[in-house]
Amino acid sequence: MKKENMPVLEVKSLAKSYSTDAETLTVLKDISFILEKNQSLAVIGESGTGKSTLLNLVGGLDYVSGGEIVVFNKKIENMTETQLADFRNKNIGFIFQYHHLLPDFTALENVMLPFLIGSFNKQAAEESAAKLLGSVGLIDRLKHKPSQLSGGEQQRVAIARSLINRPGLVLMDEPTGNLDEKTSAEVMDLVWKLADEFDLTVVLVSHNLAIAAQADKCIRLSKGSSEFIHLD
Repeated sequence: MKKENMPVLEVKSLAKSYSTDAETLTVLKDISFILEKNQSLAVIGESGTGKSTLLNLVGGLDYVSGGEIVVFNKKIENMTETQLADFRNKNIGFIFQYHHLLPDFTALENVMLPFLIGSFNKQAAEESAAKLLGSVGLIDRLKHKPSQLSGGEQQRVAIARSLINRPGLVLMDEPTGNLDEKTSAEVMDLVWKLADEFDLTVVLVSHNLAIAAQADKCIRLSKGSSEFIHLD
Protein backbone atom coordinates (compact mmCIF):
# COMPACT_ATOMS: atom_id res chain seq x y z
CA MET A 1 0.00 0.00 0.00
CA LYS A 2 1.33 3.40 -0.96
CA LYS A 3 1.89 5.62 2.06
CA GLU A 4 0.02 8.92 1.89
CA ASN A 5 2.08 12.08 1.80
CA MET A 6 2.34 13.86 5.12
CA PRO A 7 1.10 17.45 4.77
CA VAL A 8 3.86 20.03 4.84
CA LEU A 9 1.56 22.69 6.29
CA GLU A 10 -1.74 22.39 8.17
CA VAL A 11 -3.55 25.51 9.31
CA LYS A 12 -6.48 24.60 11.56
CA SER A 13 -9.14 27.09 12.67
CA LEU A 14 -6.51 29.81 12.92
CA ALA A 15 -7.45 33.02 14.70
CA LYS A 16 -5.55 36.19 15.47
CA SER A 17 -6.68 39.23 17.41
CA TYR A 18 -5.03 42.19 19.08
CA SER A 19 -6.34 43.67 22.32
CA THR A 20 -6.03 47.16 23.72
CA ASP A 21 -7.61 48.74 26.75
CA ALA A 22 -10.41 50.05 24.55
CA GLU A 23 -11.16 47.13 22.23
CA THR A 24 -10.22 43.80 20.70
CA LEU A 25 -9.46 43.81 16.99
CA THR A 26 -10.02 40.49 15.23
CA VAL A 27 -7.74 40.20 12.20
CA LEU A 28 -8.22 36.52 11.31
CA LYS A 29 -10.81 33.97 12.34
CA ASP A 30 -11.31 30.30 11.50
CA ILE A 31 -8.70 30.07 8.72
CA SER A 32 -8.03 26.48 7.61
CA PHE A 33 -6.11 24.87 4.76
CA ILE A 34 -3.68 22.02 4.06
CA LEU A 35 -0.71 21.98 1.69
CA GLU A 36 1.32 18.96 0.67
CA LYS A 37 4.82 18.73 -0.78
CA ASN A 38 5.32 20.87 -3.91
CA GLN A 39 1.87 22.47 -3.64
CA SER A 40 1.37 26.22 -3.77
CA LEU A 41 -1.24 28.52 -2.26
CA ALA A 42 -1.88 32.14 -3.21
CA VAL A 43 -3.43 34.47 -0.64
CA ILE A 44 -5.24 37.52 -1.99
CA GLY A 45 -7.45 40.22 -0.52
CA GLU A 46 -7.67 43.95 -0.04
CA SER A 47 -5.17 45.85 2.11
CA GLY A 48 -5.74 45.30 5.81
CA THR A 49 -7.41 41.90 5.49
CA GLY A 50 -4.60 40.04 7.29
CA LYS A 51 -2.55 38.59 4.42
CA SER A 52 0.84 39.46 5.89
CA THR A 53 -0.41 38.57 9.37
CA LEU A 54 -1.26 35.09 8.10
CA LEU A 55 2.24 34.66 6.67
CA ASN A 56 3.83 35.87 9.91
CA LEU A 57 1.80 33.36 11.91
CA VAL A 58 2.63 30.47 9.58
CA GLY A 59 6.31 31.43 9.72
CA GLY A 60 6.34 31.63 13.50
CA LEU A 61 7.05 35.36 13.51
CA ASP A 62 3.89 36.10 15.52
CA TYR A 63 1.73 34.21 18.00
CA VAL A 64 -1.69 32.74 17.24
CA SER A 65 -4.74 33.68 19.32
CA GLY A 66 -6.48 30.42 18.53
CA GLY A 67 -6.22 27.33 16.36
CA GLU A 68 -3.12 25.43 15.28
CA ILE A 69 -0.31 25.67 12.77
CA VAL A 70 1.46 22.39 12.02
CA VAL A 71 4.60 22.45 9.88
CA PHE A 72 6.18 19.09 9.04
CA ASN A 73 4.01 17.47 11.71
CA LYS A 74 5.22 19.87 14.41
CA LYS A 75 2.97 22.36 16.19
CA ILE A 76 4.95 25.55 16.07
CA GLU A 77 2.91 27.27 18.78
CA ASN A 78 4.22 24.67 21.26
CA MET A 79 7.86 25.58 20.66
CA THR A 80 10.06 27.79 22.80
CA GLU A 81 11.64 30.86 21.20
CA THR A 82 14.94 29.01 20.79
CA GLN A 83 13.32 25.91 19.31
CA LEU A 84 11.22 28.01 16.96
CA ALA A 85 14.19 30.06 15.74
CA ASP A 86 16.14 26.87 14.99
CA PHE A 87 13.17 25.17 13.32
CA ARG A 88 12.39 28.24 11.24
CA ASN A 89 15.99 28.61 10.05
CA LYS A 90 16.15 24.97 8.93
CA ASN A 91 12.66 24.47 7.49
CA ILE A 92 11.12 27.77 6.35
CA GLY A 93 12.37 30.21 3.73
CA PHE A 94 11.14 33.81 3.55
CA ILE A 95 10.98 36.12 0.53
CA PHE A 96 9.63 39.61 1.15
CA GLN A 97 8.67 42.55 -1.04
CA TYR A 98 11.78 44.33 0.22
CA HIS A 99 14.80 42.10 -0.21
CA HIS A 100 16.38 43.03 3.17
CA LEU A 101 19.91 42.41 1.91
CA LEU A 102 22.73 43.70 4.08
CA PRO A 103 24.22 46.63 2.13
CA ASP A 104 27.84 46.08 3.19
CA PHE A 105 27.81 42.37 2.32
CA THR A 106 28.32 40.87 -1.14
CA ALA A 107 25.64 38.76 -2.82
CA LEU A 108 27.59 35.64 -1.80
CA GLU A 109 27.85 36.75 1.83
CA ASN A 110 24.15 37.65 2.02
CA VAL A 111 23.14 34.20 0.77
CA MET A 112 25.57 32.48 3.15
CA LEU A 113 24.17 34.07 6.32
CA PRO A 114 21.26 31.70 7.16
CA PHE A 115 23.58 28.72 6.61
CA LEU A 116 26.20 30.15 8.95
CA ILE A 117 23.62 30.69 11.69
CA GLY A 118 23.16 26.92 11.93
CA SER A 119 26.69 25.88 10.98
CA PHE A 120 30.19 27.28 11.30
CA ASN A 121 31.39 25.58 8.11
CA LYS A 122 32.30 28.61 6.02
CA GLN A 123 33.60 26.62 3.07
CA ALA A 124 30.36 24.61 2.78
CA ALA A 125 28.37 27.84 3.08
CA GLU A 126 30.35 29.50 0.29
CA GLU A 127 29.97 26.47 -1.99
CA SER A 128 26.23 26.19 -1.41
CA ALA A 129 25.68 29.94 -1.81
CA ALA A 130 27.67 30.08 -5.05
CA LYS A 131 25.73 27.13 -6.47
CA LEU A 132 22.40 28.76 -5.61
CA LEU A 133 23.44 32.09 -7.08
CA GLY A 134 24.31 30.18 -10.23
CA SER A 135 20.83 28.64 -10.18
CA VAL A 136 19.26 32.11 -10.17
CA GLY A 137 21.52 33.37 -12.96
CA LEU A 138 23.93 35.42 -10.85
CA ILE A 139 27.14 33.40 -10.99
CA ASP A 140 28.95 36.51 -12.27
CA ARG A 141 27.59 38.70 -9.45
CA LEU A 142 28.97 36.85 -6.42
CA LYS A 143 31.15 39.72 -5.24
CA HIS A 144 28.71 42.50 -6.04
CA LYS A 145 27.06 44.41 -3.21
CA PRO A 146 23.31 45.17 -3.32
CA SER A 147 23.88 48.74 -4.55
CA GLN A 148 25.65 47.30 -7.59
CA LEU A 149 22.70 45.09 -8.52
CA SER A 150 19.39 45.86 -10.24
CA GLY A 151 16.11 45.42 -8.39
CA GLY A 152 15.49 42.09 -10.09
CA GLU A 153 19.00 40.89 -9.28
CA GLN A 154 18.60 41.88 -5.64
CA GLN A 155 15.39 39.86 -5.43
CA ARG A 156 17.16 36.88 -7.03
CA VAL A 157 19.78 37.10 -4.29
CA ALA A 158 16.96 37.12 -1.72
CA ILE A 159 15.45 34.04 -3.36
CA ALA A 160 18.80 32.23 -3.25
CA ARG A 161 19.20 33.21 0.41
CA SER A 162 15.77 31.77 1.24
CA LEU A 163 16.84 28.39 -0.18
CA ILE A 164 20.34 28.08 1.32
CA ASN A 165 19.19 25.73 4.11
CA ARG A 166 17.02 23.66 1.76
CA PRO A 167 13.68 24.50 3.42
CA GLY A 168 10.59 22.55 2.49
CA LEU A 169 8.28 25.54 2.96
CA VAL A 170 8.77 28.98 1.43
CA LEU A 171 6.65 32.01 2.37
CA MET A 172 6.53 34.93 -0.05
CA ASP A 173 5.01 38.32 0.76
CA GLU A 174 4.51 40.38 -2.42
CA PRO A 175 7.87 39.16 -3.81
CA THR A 176 7.55 41.20 -7.01
CA GLY A 177 5.77 44.22 -5.55
CA ASN A 178 8.70 46.56 -6.24
CA LEU A 179 9.51 45.26 -9.73
CA ASP A 180 8.32 46.28 -13.17
CA GLU A 181 6.05 43.95 -15.11
CA LYS A 182 8.79 42.30 -17.20
CA THR A 183 11.15 41.75 -14.27
CA SER A 184 8.22 40.55 -12.13
CA ALA A 185 7.37 37.88 -14.70
CA GLU A 186 11.00 36.77 -14.89
CA VAL A 187 11.30 36.50 -11.11
CA MET A 188 8.08 34.50 -10.80
CA ASP A 189 9.14 32.15 -13.61
CA LEU A 190 12.30 31.56 -11.62
CA VAL A 191 10.35 31.00 -8.39
CA TRP A 192 8.14 28.31 -9.94
CA LYS A 193 11.14 26.66 -11.62
CA LEU A 194 12.98 26.43 -8.30
CA ALA A 195 9.81 25.28 -6.50
CA ASP A 196 9.67 22.28 -8.84
CA GLU A 197 13.42 21.68 -8.68
CA PHE A 198 13.53 21.71 -4.86
CA ASP A 199 10.03 20.25 -4.23
CA LEU A 200 9.02 23.38 -2.36
CA THR A 201 5.67 24.05 -0.79
CA VAL A 202 4.87 27.73 -1.36
CA VAL A 203 2.52 30.22 0.29
CA LEU A 204 2.38 33.41 -1.74
CA VAL A 205 0.73 36.72 -0.83
CA SER A 206 0.10 38.86 -3.90
CA HIS A 207 -2.16 41.65 -5.06
CA ASN A 208 -1.42 40.58 -8.64
CA LEU A 209 -4.21 38.22 -9.72
CA ALA A 210 -2.22 36.99 -12.72
CA ILE A 211 0.54 35.84 -10.38
CA ALA A 212 -1.93 34.39 -7.87
CA ALA A 213 -3.56 32.38 -10.66
CA GLN A 214 -0.27 30.51 -11.18
CA ALA A 215 -0.61 28.82 -7.78
CA ASP A 216 -2.34 25.47 -7.27
CA LYS A 217 -4.85 26.92 -4.81
CA CYS A 218 -6.04 30.39 -3.93
CA ILE A 219 -7.83 31.84 -0.92
CA ARG A 220 -9.30 35.31 -0.57
CA LEU A 221 -9.27 36.98 2.83
CA SER A 222 -12.15 39.29 3.68
CA LYS A 223 -13.27 40.59 7.08
CA GLY A 224 -11.00 38.10 8.83
CA SER A 225 -12.38 35.02 7.08
CA SER A 226 -11.18 33.08 4.05
CA GLU A 227 -12.71 31.38 1.06
CA PHE A 228 -11.18 29.22 -1.64
CA ILE A 229 -11.63 30.68 -5.09
CA HIS A 230 -10.65 29.79 -8.67
CA LEU A 231 -8.76 32.29 -10.78
CA ASP A 232 -8.68 31.96 -14.56
